[in-house]
Amino acid sequence: YLVGETVTVTVLPKAGYTVGAVTLNGNAFPMTSESDTFRLEKENLLSVTFEKDTRAAASVRIENTVGGALSLKDAKEDLRVGDTVTLVAAPSSRRYRLASVTHNGRPLTPGADGYTVTLEADNVFSASFDEIANARFIFNNDNEIGTLTLSEAEDPAYLVGDTVSVTVAIVRRGAAVSSFKVNGTEIRPENGVYRFTLAANNEISVTYGEAAEAHLTLDADRAFGRLTVSAPADGSRYLVGDTVRVTVSPDDGAVIDTITVNGAAVAHENGVFSLTLTGDTVISAKFGAGVMSDALLSSLQGVMRFRGTYLYDVMGSDEYDTTLMIDTVFAGEYIWQKEYDAATGEIYYDTVYGRENRRLALITHTSDNTILRSVSEAFYEDYYNPFDRLSASDFVYLGSGVFRLTDEAKKKAAASALTGWTESIDDFLVYTTDGAAVSVKFKTVKIRYSSEITYVSSYDFTIDERGTATVDRDRIEPYERTPEHDALEAALRAAMEAPAYTVRHRGHEVGYEEPEGGETRPGYGDTDYFVYVRRSDLIYDSYPGEAHGFKLLQSYVYPFDIDAAGNVVLRDPVNVSSIAELAANFTAFKVELFTCIGDGVYVLHNNSDASAIVGFFGEGYEKASYAYATDCRITLKNGVLSEIVFTYKTYGIEETVTLNYTFGELPEEADLDFENATKTSVLDPFKGQYKDGVGNFCHVDAEGFLLNGKEITGLVYNEDGGYFTARWEGKVVYIQKLTSRQLAIWSEDGTLNLQLTNIEEGEVTIPEDFRGTWEYHGIGADGKQYDDVFEIQTHLIRYNGNVLMLISYSASEGITAEAEGITYNFVLDGERLLITMVYENLDMEAFHVEKTKDSAGIEIPSEYIGYYLSADGSIRVIITYAGITVNGVPYTITKYAGLVGGFTGKLGSESNYIIQFYGIGTNVNMDKLVVGTQGDNATLDRVDAINEKYLGSWKSVEGEWRIRITETEIFINGEKIAFLFDPEYGYTFELPGYAYTIHLLYYTTAYGAECLALYDDDALLYNLFKTETVIEDELVGVFEGTKDGITYRLSVTRSGDITLTIGDGEPLVGTLTELTDVYLVFTADGHEYYFIYTSDTEYYLSREDDETVTLSRTSAVSIPSAFHGTWASSDGSCTLVITEGTVILSRDGNRTEAVNIGEEDGYLYFTVGDVNYLVETPENYGGASTAIMSEDYSFYKTLARQSA
Repeated sequence: YLVGETVTVTVLPKAGYTVGAVTLNGNAFPMTSESDTFRLEKENLLSVTFEKDTRAAASVRIENTVGGALSLKDAKEDLRVGDTVTLVAAPSSRRYRLASVTHNGRPLTPGADGYTVTLEADNVFSASFDEIANARFIFNNDNEIGTLTLSEAEDPAYLVGDTVSVTVAIVRRGAAVSSFKVNGTEIRPENGVYRFTLAANNEISVTYGEAAEAHLTLDADRAFGRLTVSAPADGSRYLVGDTVRVTVSPDDGAVIDTITVNGAAVAHENGVFSLTLTGDTVISAKFGAGVMSDALLSSLQGVMRFRGTYLYDVMGSDEYDTTLMIDTVFAGEYIWQKEYDAATGEIYYDTVYGRENRRLALITHTSDNTILRSVSEAFYEDYYNPFDRLSASDFVYLGSGVFRLTDEAKKKAAASALTGWTESIDDFLVYTTDGAAVSVKFKTVKIRYSSEITYVSSYDFTIDERGTATVDRDRIEPYERTPEHDALEAALRAAMEAPAYTVRHRGHEVGYEEPEGGETRPGYGDTDYFVYVRRSDLIYDSYPGEAHGFKLLQSYVYPFDIDAAGNVVLRDPVNVSSIAELAANFTAFKVELFTCIGDGVYVLHNNSDASAIVGFFGEGYEKASYAYATDCRITLKNGVLSEIVFTYKTYGIEETVTLNYTFGELPEEADLDFENATKTSVLDPFKGQYKDGVGNFCHVDAEGFLLNGKEITGLVYNEDGGYFTARWEGKVVYIQKLTSRQLAIWSEDGTLNLQLTNIEEGEVTIPEDFRGTWEYHGIGADGKQYDDVFEIQTHLIRYNGNVLMLISYSASEGITAEAEGITYNFVLDGERLLITMVYENLDMEAFHVEKTKDSAGIEIPSEYIGYYLSADGSIRVIITYAGITVNGVPYTITKYAGLVGGFTGKLGSESNYIIQFYGIGTNVNMDKLVVGTQGDNATLDRVDAINEKYLGSWKSVEGEWRIRITETEIFINGEKIAFLFDPEYGYTFELPGYAYTIHLLYYTTAYGAECLALYDDDALLYNLFKTETVIEDELVGVFEGTKDGITYRLSVTRSGDITLTIGDGEPLVGTLTELTDVYLVFTADGHEYYFIYTSDTEYYLSREDDETVTLSRTSAVSIPSAFHGTWASSDGSCTLVITEGTVILSRDGNRTEAVNIGEEDGYLYFTVGDVNYLVETPENYGGASTAIMSEDYSFYKTLARQSA
């Protein structure tokens, strides 16, 4: 028991005793009956006393009479005067009813439970019962018109007072009861039954009249089933009293929900019941959706031909909309699938599969007319009739003979088997008639094929040849040979044996309309040129602008091309046994693959064989392109090969090619000057040094490739594709030039995907046609709306405000740029710009952008590009094509007035800040810059900015040489030196104690290490390597101190990033000028500062014109060491410097120290300005890279570690 729980207590005294007192925990507990309840406390004591019952005993006698009995209810054994008892009287049968009950002669009144009495000393009880008489009947009824049926009487007979039911059954159709009376009183029927209470004498009188017409209303949804009623007896109308047979028949797939008559549910057996009409009647049947029956499903299974049509509908554009036909045959041991154009009959694919020990085998004709069964790992049954693997319960009935397949995975699998395409399906319906399926219809969800194309395909298949569908014999057996094949074989053999021949190559791009003025792009529109073949030593393709071929010289076969001056340029020899390998092979296939259609014209039995056959007709490099052929026609004239015509599709172009043959000696045009040919190597276009933003480095020279310090071996060059196949680190890898300055290296297993950019930089100039603002608006693959803006200037591209790093431009390649590990390629395509994005895994996405009338912004002329410094060093202006900064603060250009007027713009709170060349009148000095306002300005000098590659700290192996290079100064072993720059020899300067001029030249080793060569005019003195650690631990950290109520906060990073904050002022960026183990010197805001270490707890900061401030190291923030270091994005727009206690963020030239720094759940968080940032732990990226993002994800960059 629990405290507070309610319990029940019952007190029962023995016979002869009564309850005296009841107490609970010492308090009186008055009980209202034998049982009572109370709530438990922690301790409970219930006490009961009993007393001797001293009342006189009471005698009880019961007198029973005929017809019933009287008895005590629940009487005690020991009855006393004053006790209360209850008596119950009951008739012995329904023929008797109770008349009275008396107590000592006094009548009693019954209560709810019987007769309750308080006992006296002597008690006599008696009961009397009356007998009920039988009821008698007199019937006045014409039994020839109708018969009466009384409800069955209870034993022993009908008694006065009973309620009886009488049913009238009409015998003569057309009659109806007009009156039903009992003892002259009219009785109204209830649901066709007459009920009344019997008197002693009951005269029942029935009169008849004409039956009224009964109107039937049938209510059922015919989409799910049918409701029928048997016809009226006279065939014309229903009458009241008619009995009809009602049948409710649900469709296959539907179930009966309810059947009602005039709103009341009725019982039925499988939808069938009988009904007697009592008047106008509404019969209603409601159906529910069930599932398909097994019998109906079987009409979709097994051997079958599905003849299909599908509409390829591109959202928002009719340009690409296409209607195609698909025939899919499931023929037992074979599957045949064919897709072709509804309008032209052009076949896109025509494929037969067979079963090979449960596996799926592709069945094709080989070039020698044998049947090849290419067995896959897939199971045949997974590609056979998809309805064989489905259950009837998979289909839900929609009504009108239509069923829906609901499971997403099953819809996708079924549609794929029918179409050959694997697409996500929105709706999948089966249509049936007369218990059998007749068609299948389904459509895809919206599918984003590219950034420009989102489509929906709708498929409609009709079911044909159920149980009889077959695959054509010539698809699964070799083609038969006919006499016409002898002529074709003889002509092709003669062509093969001809020592020399000329091929006239004419090409026409299908659907192409040449622009006004003629076509200027090679490879587009109509082409007409000759290919010269001398089987012993020459293949020469004379295509204008791209002439090339192969020549046998001194037992080697050399590829060659013709340069702009018309000279022959030989490439590395190819590995072939003879030049004949590269020429057409007219006898490499069986002629039975073709069928003669008359007049010496032959076409393929099956156009899907074209890809395997047409390549044999290619000369040299053409073989690869011809492998994309979709058809082929051969024409003989006078038994000689005259013409071959085919169409091929590649690189988005569909071209019809006509080859006309002339056999005999080659014309003079085929005579090339090979004696004076120059030689080059296939490695030439690849030579150089390449790197990406995450530390991968590739060195390419005449010896081959060195990737991340390890040799790439087994190089094999593919002439057709222009790429190498090789091995590296146990993997098969491929190497290809993405652009003139980019290299792609990827592995066969997909674990290696690199895009590397040549480290040699050069200025990229973008042609005028590209310049302007281009926009893309559309729905992405993720369903989100994208509104992209590309602003293109002469030397700059911005993508949604972010600057892309320009890599190269050429007329053939277009513009190449890079950002965040993504390569962007821009090519003009008519009035639009085609942009291709190549991701780090080498996946590609292409889309078009439209040119707008918006300006791409104010361009910064090349004359202004440079570095400018005031005489006292307090003002530093850097001008690049991407923008202008003044002391690190971005300058917003609002107006440009030419070289003389310069720029007007906003700097901080100043909205009319000018930056212009110093000049008088129209004469300008482009080595001097005036900056400021009209009333307050300063003149700056152009200074030689250090090449970016040289910036940083360098030291020799033993540490005897330490060099620190900033944007404008060079310090050697702590001493600032004067220098000059020579593009060939690097930086030159004089050093005390050295007789010769000293040079400092940047280079990168074959292993990717950045170095400086320190040498004189005589020899190399030292190699210096870039070092990330330039400041000793004692001087690294965050330091604070106060003087005269002003707080000084100094942040020094290991890599030399210095930030000084004085009071509430903006953080000042310091430039390191001198460094020792115990102090450093830096400049900030035009002043020189000294920071001195004295002990672990005390530091001094002094300015050249001010007193010293004492600082101490603060541990307000402790950033995990995994985050420490310098991090940068690949485009240089974002840099992050993290030390133990500081975070400095540079975005688009704006460098700011972060506040509100913290670390939680593997993320470093901080605030710059009004933006909250998160940095993911580098440990998730192997320590070599990380990611920074704004809290709302509007900004995201991948950063690579630059230093520790």
